Amino acid sequence: MKTIIILHLLIINLLVSSCNEPPQMPIVDQIVGERTNGISDDDDNDVKQRPDDAIFISSDFCVCTQGKGRNISATCDTTCAAKQSSTVTTPQFFINVTTSAEVQSSDFQDLQGWCSRNLTDPDTGESLEEDQASCSIVFKDRQTNQVVHDIVIQEASITGNSLVVDIPSVTQDKSFFFVIRENASTKESDVKDIRILTELTDTMLDAPLMVQGLTQYACLNSEVTTDPNNQNNLYYENTQKVHFYYDDANRPDPTISSTIDGVNCHTTANPINTTPLIDQSPGQIKIWQKTDPRFGSAKDPITNTPTGYMHIDEIIRGIAEEYGQIFTATPTYFKQFEFFADPIDASTQGSGQKLMGYYMSAWEDSQTQLHFCPTHTNYISNNPIFKAISEIVDIDTQALYLAKQQGKEDYIFVTEGQIYNKRFYIENGQEIPPTDQTIRGKQIQFYWPLSEDTPLVKKPHQVVYTIQAPDADNPADNPHDNRIGCVPKL
Repeated sequence: MKTIIILHLLIINLLVSSCNEPPQMPIVDQIVGERTNGISDDDDNDVKQRPDDAIFISSDFCVCTQGKGRNISATCDTTCAAKQSSTVTTPQFFINVTTSAEVQSSDFQDLQGWCSRNLTDPDTGESLEEDQASCSIVFKDRQTNQVVHDIVIQEASITGNSLVVDIPSVTQDKSFFFVIRENASTKESDVKDIRILTELTDTMLDAPLMVQGLTQYACLNSEVTTDPNNQNNLYYENTQKVHFYYDDANRPDPTISSTIDGVNCHTTANPINTTPLIDQSPGQIKIWQKTDPRFGSAKDPITNTPTGYMHIDEIIRGIAEEYGQIFTATPTYFKQFEFFADPIDASTQGSGQKLMGYYMSAWEDSQTQLHFCPTHTNYISNNPIFKAISEIVDIDTQALYLAKQQGKEDYIFVTEGQIYNKRFYIENGQEIPPTDQTIRGKQIQFYWPLSEDTPLVKKPHQVVYTIQAPDADNPADNPHDNRIGCVPKL
């Protein structure tokens, strides 16, 4: 009998104050074999509305001038030398994207179609959108999320899933979030972070910490049995959906849906590198980029030996001391976010969790004993530490939670903003929204996928998730609402 055996689930606590290890996923025994679970390539091509979550900006975007990179990136000098002449003095933005299965299987097909073709009624051929389709690159303020620059992309600037557009008016030496927006529908791509430098000699250390999105997706994990009368007949039973996350450097290989018998992670059979993953949701949570050198180990300037702290800790300490803060030791503010990127990593033969980025520790109000995540209100206070963090982070933060599906060994991460008005506890058979005063000690749940329409009423397609305590063995040490820590808020 062929089977995928879930050996056990080991949750390693994400302690707010001291521990860096994230929770682990189910450990799955890896059995190599052919996958023949009858997934069809047929998709419903009858698109009724322009899809959400359809355009995903690749991480290799570059701003180029005179054939050299002008944004913070390790690869843009090479890219710009290949794509731009050294005589071009106008900043040009080079972007590649991938698209969802809905876009690929519709009349849109790619970014070029998305930005030029209107959604039409399949019966009459008439446009279902009032305005002609077009796209813009929209740059937004990191603090307010307000639009600062809106640059229309000419149709001739887009080829397939690539574009290049002149951006001479975009403010330099300032960090922005940017998206590609389709103007007729106002649908947007996922969000990326960018800072365009005035001087080519500027370094990442002059910019706020860069933010990156993690993509959430799911795999279907089934027990596989063989027909005793016909070895070619396989039965897939007790199928369970298990969620994973990846950053730009760890997108799952398409072979994961064929190398582990009983596991499928893609929306079609015979996937290729661009085939969407099941329930793929780019930017589901935001964390700070792991490649920022300020997350590297600090060394004593005299002995050149490691101090036991990250550069970022000592940078914040130095700025806070300038504002008058006195320290007896260097505090630590950030922790590693590690998780399994795919089922192979989570198997007994896998490489384990991958470092995907960093999150911030939660803060506790000493008077109320309530935990919080810093925002603009804290940054403009007289607290020297928050003033220092403001210079490094330059963005509001929000709580991050770990949640477990009821009755299943499946875990997802959600943010405060995503579930704030959708979470509840059960009292007298009723879903009661919690407050800071009532949430402590309650079993907090929500219905997933999240719904804006009557979020406290369970729909037929929804399942129940329960917020998990970071430290199950020491409940008194947990934040009042069981938050893991703080992540950037968009």
